[in-house]
Amino acid sequence: MGKSAIITVGDELLGGRITDTNATFLSRELRLAGFPVRRRETVADDPAAIADAVTRCAALVDVVVVSGGLGPTLDDLTRDGLARAMGVSCVRSKEAEAHLRAFFARADRPVNESNLVQADLPEGASSLMNDQGSAPGVRAQIGESTVYVLPGVPRELYAMTRNHVLPALVAHPARGAAPTRAAVTICGMPESEAGRKLRDLMRRGRNPSVGSYPGVSHIVFVIEAVDADDGTPAAELARRDVAEITARLGSAVVATEERQPHEVIAELLIERRLTVAVAESLTGGRVADLLVSVPGISAVFKAGFAPYANEAKRDILGVSQQILDDHGAVSEECARAMAEGARRVAGADLAVATTGIAGPTGAGPGKPVGTVFLALAKEGGTDVRRLQIVGDREQVRARATMTALDLLRRAVR
Repeated sequence: MGKSAIITVGDELLGGRITDTNATFLSRELRLAGFPVRRRETVADDPAAIADAVTRCAALVDVVVVSGGLGPTLDDLTRDGLARAMGVSCVRSKEAEAHLRAFFARADRPVNESNLVQADLPEGASSLMNDQGSAPGVRAQIGESTVYVLPGVPRELYAMTRNHVLPALVAHPARGAAPTRAAVTICGMPESEAGRKLRDLMRRGRNPSVGSYPGVSHIVFVIEAVDADDGTPAAELARRDVAEITARLGSAVVATEERQPHEVIAELLIERRLTVAVAESLTGGRVADLLVSVPGISAVFKAGFAPYANEAKRDILGVSQQILDDHGAVSEECARAMAEGARRVAGADLAVATTGIAGPTGAGPGKPVGTVFLALAKEGGTDVRRLQIVGDREQVRARATMTALDLLRRAVR
């Protein structure tokens, strides 16, 4: 089995100003390619620190991937750090320079010397073309270890990993057997309950392994299998676990793959030609935003309302003043009237509504911060659900959004 290491470069990472999503992406891709990560480091924009990290990791693993510090500014010092680790100087790469000149020509922008610095690579290293940006990547050999240096911009790093790194690893002599991977996405079931139902499948050392990671209000169970000693193929073992997990978790299963729930819901609506409207007080348009992010949703998405003020609930959706006076905007009665009003006004098959108290203020007798009412109106009636969500304002709104989408999913599945 091959081994890999990841080095992310940047003062902004060490200072907590941005989140290191690159290392997470690389860890997953390298593991699935047969090179599980054995070390991860984050270092400053300093050539000596970069050189030390590269030298240390190259002595331990077969493949090192470095992210960041390839731009044209004075703090982009990864090329210099790699050159130090290799014991060479940087020289101008004709191939990289041609790439840069072509990139700026396509953008109808002048190229200057500060841009061309990106073509100065460690002597003996090769350039990796970047079709998403200006900075070329770098490939170098240090002892028995192959070092890849990629831009820190996530979009560019993702593309270059798939275009350059992963294809090369397929033929790497140290490559181990990559596991067969499958997934099940669920929504609307607490992680503790799902974990209890799958406890025997998730025990340590089992083949396949089953692990989980949570989203805002959904959970993905990841299955990884290798061929069994008795000859059962990894794909068959993974298939069996997907079927077993699906059977045990029932209606909570969103998809038998790794998916975002709102994408699945939108696709179901499109497939079944069910039109939808949303009325969002608490969530302020978040449900609508997620739905309309999916291509093709225009065929079924009728309207989105964000009637935050009571007057808007009354004048746009027809919520009666008596409901607002007697029960308040945060109530089962108001959520029901909002959903039914949105369905009627938009002429939709389905409508979902949200209302609640996100906090930190607004609590009242019997309605603490985190009180949420969701309603789903359809032919034959309206379902209303009350939630008590623990968390800050952002957490309350995020969970309410995803739970409202799950109500919609359960209505159309």
